[in-house]
Amino acid sequence: MMSMGKFILKGFVYAGLLALASCSAGNMGLSPVAEVLGEDSIRVSVVCNMSHMKTRSVVDENLVEDMNLYLFNEWGDLAFYGYYEDMGNVQASLCCSGIYTAYVLANAGESIYAKDEEEVSEVLLSITSADDIVTPRGGLLMAGKSSPQVLEGGDRIEVPLVRCVSKISLQCNFEALNPDVEIGIRSIRLKNIPKRVLPFGENRITDAALSIDGMSVESPDADMLEEGVSFYQYENMQGTLNPDNLEQSGKVVPEGSIYRSICSYIEMDAAYSSPRKRGDILYRFYLGNDMTSNYDVVRNTQYSIVVRFNGDGGVNENTWRVDCGNIVDLVSSVTLDRSTYTFDKWGETMQLQATVLPATANDRGLQWKSSDESVATVDGKGLVTSVNDGCCTITATSVDGTGISASCDIVVDAWIPVTGLSLSTSYEKMYKGLKVALAATVTPEDATNKGVVWRSTNDAVATVDANGNVTGGSTLGTCFIIAASEENGTISDSCQVDLCKQEYVSIPGDRNITIKVGESRQLEWSTIPKDAKPSFKSLNPPALTVTEDGVITGIRPTSAIVFIRVFGNEDHYFVTVEE
Repeated sequence: MMSMGKFILKGFVYAGLLALASCSAGNMGLSPVAEVLGEDSIRVSVVCNMSHMKTRSVVDENLVEDMNLYLFNEWGDLAFYGYYEDMGNVQASLCCSGIYTAYVLANAGESIYAKDEEEVSEVLLSITSADDIVTPRGGLLMAGKSSPQVLEGGDRIEVPLVRCVSKISLQCNFEALNPDVEIGIRSIRLKNIPKRVLPFGENRITDAALSIDGMSVESPDADMLEEGVSFYQYENMQGTLNPDNLEQSGKVVPEGSIYRSICSYIEMDAAYSSPRKRGDILYRFYLGNDMTSNYDVVRNTQYSIVVRFNGDGGVNENTWRVDCGNIVDLVSSVTLDRSTYTFDKWGETMQLQATVLPATANDRGLQWKSSDESVATVDGKGLVTSVNDGCCTITATSVDGTGISASCDIVVDAWIPVTGLSLSTSYEKMYKGLKVALAATVTPEDATNKGVVWRSTNDAVATVDANGNVTGGSTLGTCFIIAASEENGTISDSCQVDLCKQEYVSIPGDRNITIKVGESRQLEWSTIPKDAKPSFKSLNPPALTVTEDGVITGIRPTSAIVFIRVFGNEDHYFVTVEE
């Protein structure tokens, strides 16, 4: 009979970045496939238990869909050969009893003849791609050889059938990854697998030309990574290459060595992202019977691998195992040489200097922006230009996607100098106690400091307060009231003040008079002093005219008030003009 167990499991745990866990071995659970029925015939029957596993295709690891059966006599010559595609009717006939050795090659997909035991042991099968490892119906290449046995009729001959492939099952565990690190697995590939296999001999790649890329999984989702993905490859026995190595990270074939291209390994392509780094990363690890030095991928063995991502995901290792060549440093901080600045002129410029760290950041470019360009603008190099009074913030933000930024608060308070100052009058005649308000006009109108400093050249004649209010003093005479710019005292104007005695005027008779249109009349008055010369003014000029000597003439029927004024005093007439 032929018997076949489960895949052998072999287990490893890679600490730190990668954990290759559990590769163990066992038989696949296939029922007997051959038995002797009589002294001169061997009938072969196969019963397969189905066991589907998830990979790129549905694989039935116990399926036997075709069979090459060889029986060799004790001299190694072929006594019987049969190729069967119907496992329900397998028979073989021998000419006589004797010592025989049985060879079985299953799922080869074709008849493969060998004239003797030496030739069958050298049978070499080839594939063109990894997809050919699994048959269209999901079977795997199997082979087995019995021990030499005397067959005299009614005896059974047992053939231990094993798969010629190794099974690699891989899971990913991200539980120990730093919370701010993201690793997105884009593909998992099996690399450097044999393109040829010796079904009845130890198989290995001897030349890079005899290796091909193995199975792969593209864009695996989280569930698939957690549950595990499986690959198959032919046996690749490369032995122990670095026996003195004791570290997992040291299980690396030296660059330039032939073993770099003939030892089988897993490669995971991932997108890496953290606040510090971003880019594409490759994780690689060689297969083998241990985690440090052996590179054998043994047939009928399942390598169960758990990749545990810890900490920062090994991004700082940058070796063959962890290829960070496409990982770039991100901006971690942006600082400006000042946090505040005040402009005192419009159109003035100021250069902001930015420091971007780390110096190794792949893209240290900055985007400059003003929160209010009506106040200040900034160019792409951090040159700030004041525009108008106000406040705004200039911000420099990294362009590598991190959003790291720094800012400077800007105040524009432009100083517009005073160019001129003038008073509302250049002369005032005053008497004691009289108050006169002078007004100062500062130019330009939008000057920053429009303050005015007032002073009198003789406070005994007249005084002036901070608002330009002039008060007649106690000493008759002349003084000057001077208004000067608070910003620039050389810019000023002055008003001459003559302090004189106050004069009085009064009307000796009736203040109410009536005249005819066209009639003229001399007004009467008296003054103190007598030589005081009054002035006259009509509040209704269309009604009458009045001369500088006080003669009124009626013009149209109406009424008017005529004032008689002297320095510091006045009186008036009520005049009615009739037809």
